[in-house]
Amino acid sequence: MILPNVQRVARLFTQGDWDRGFPLANALYSYDEFLQAVAKFPYFCSESNLDNYTLDEVCMRELSTLFAHWG
Repeated sequence: MILPNVQRVARLFTQGDWDRGFPLANALYSYDEFLQAVAKFPYFCSESNLDNYTLDEVCMRELSTLFAHWG
């Protein structure tokens, strides 16, 4: 069973996005491994306390924050 947060991340940030965003990534760091890591944190991209944003919008903000810290 694929968790809802993993489904959301996979829909909003595709394999193609991963390939374009991380073209020099070591093979150890794959898109599938990224999704497995997302699955370890079920609240990531699955809750919001912001009334004016959808879960997709909040998830995009969380992904942006995550990737900003990786850079």
